[in-house]
Amino acid sequence: MLKQLNVRNFALIQEAVLNFDDQYTVITGETGSGKSILLNALHLLLGERADYKVIGNNGEKAIVEATFLINETEFSHFFTENDIDPEQETIVRREITRQGKSRAFINDIPVQLTILKEFTERLISIHSQYNTLDLKRKDFQLQTLDLLADTRQLQVEFSTLYEQSKNVYKTIETEREKLDQLEKDRDYNDFQLKELEELGLEKNNFPNLEEQLLRFENAVEIQQLTSGIISGLGNEGAVIDQLQSLKSIASRLGRIDKEGQAVEQRIQSVIIELKDIETELSESAGRSEESNEEHRQSLTELLDKYNRLLLKHKCTDQHGLQALQNQLQQTASNTDELRNTITRLEQDFAELKKQLHTVAGELHTQRVKAVSTIEEKIQDSLAELKLPDTRLSFKLEQQEKFNSYGNSSLSLLFSANKGIAPVEIEKAASGGELSRVMLALQQLISEKTQLPTIFFDEIDTGVSGDVAQKIGNLLKQMGTTMQLFAISHLPQVAAKAKHHFKVEKAASGETVQTVIRPLSYEQRIEEIARLMSGETINEAAISNAKALMI
Repeated sequence: MLKQLNVRNFALIQEAVLNFDDQYTVITGETGSGKSILLNALHLLLGERADYKVIGNNGEKAIVEATFLINETEFSHFFTENDIDPEQETIVRREITRQGKSRAFINDIPVQLTILKEFTERLISIHSQYNTLDLKRKDFQLQTLDLLADTRQLQVEFSTLYEQSKNVYKTIETEREKLDQLEKDRDYNDFQLKELEELGLEKNNFPNLEEQLLRFENAVEIQQLTSGIISGLGNEGAVIDQLQSLKSIASRLGRIDKEGQAVEQRIQSVIIELKDIETELSESAGRSEESNEEHRQSLTELLDKYNRLLLKHKCTDQHGLQALQNQLQQTASNTDELRNTITRLEQDFAELKKQLHTVAGELHTQRVKAVSTIEEKIQDSLAELKLPDTRLSFKLEQQEKFNSYGNSSLSLLFSANKGIAPVEIEKAASGGELSRVMLALQQLISEKTQLPTIFFDEIDTGVSGDVAQKIGNLLKQMGTTMQLFAISHLPQVAAKAKHHFKVEKAASGETVQTVIRPLSYEQRIEEIARLMSGETINEAAISNAKALMI
């Protein structure tokens, strides 16, 4: 509940500290006294856009602060999610400055307006005559029906499934678009992959193959040069023979000088190395490269294709082509995986649709069952509000198409008089009738759920006499289960309140201020009498005021 409201430098209110209690509180005051200022201050706490013109003349900023008694457990998730210290007495503050800045706080923690709005909308509901237009909104009608029919939890279950199905369907569409694009590119990708796979990049070493082809292409010259080396090494009188002679000389030297032994060994090592070279070259010369022309041709073709693909794909070496091949193979794998993903998602979507049909059917059935009882209760409430011939009925039809409320199509039908065929309420009811219909609905809703603190702004506009008396009794009854405020100009409505505040203007020098003060029992009698008879209050008005307050 709202425990305290502190308003400073806001429009004509210099400072007002208002302490509130539970049950029904009425706020009265002459036209133009500033009752709307109080509501505008509350609207700031509900996160509405700030109008910087409302800043008063006593400083550079206006402040609206409210203290709420809350159930900490109920709001524990909110406090944890927004890193706010939970307090049973939670303080909400809004500040606006002449420089165009606006700040919001919950328990002195700065918060964004969206966070403030999320919090305070669960605590305060302001209902003006304008808000009766809510009755003309289809979503409001269905929300109201679900609250009164005790189907709200089932509707939330359906709404959750509905959002899940929408998200899954959206994901399916996104994945299908990806698959379509992959399919469009698939033929070309497969062609490129086939070209790369034909190279045998995993088994072939193309730098080595290039060296092999170079030997093929220079086989004659290689043969000639090899023969020249072999001859220079092994022919009679060639290098090896000369080294053998040198070795013999070193051997004789070694017999008389140890250094000669070392020289002999080193010459012997050179001879061995040169003989190995001669042997290897001889074996190599024995293999005829020219005789394998078919292999040379296939090697040429393979390397031509390799170099063409290097140029085509702008790669510098074999590793680049292998990376591209792996990427194309992965793309092919992704295509198959994407098909499997879409199949799984389609199965999930089918299951969700099945659940949606089941829950929607149950939801519609329960709504239909509850309608007649709800209509009877509304009828009783409207009769108490002096609308005995008014009829309000819920016409439900089941549709194939779903929305977040199920597949029930609802028309709220209204007839103000006997013999008049009911039509949709948005086409029939007057403002005064809508106000009373809304009040009747609010009464039934208050019996079903714990509503936040409610402010009724002149909900009694357009009525008087016995109707006003009935509205006063109804507000008093609603106040027994919730904190309720009503701004009213009718004595019958004001007299039924448990608490009473009066708004009035007070002159101070050349300035005028709005003052809001609680009234004592005697002051209440006087105020109600004033509402009945105007500024001239006589004993009859006093007596009538006392009678109304019983």
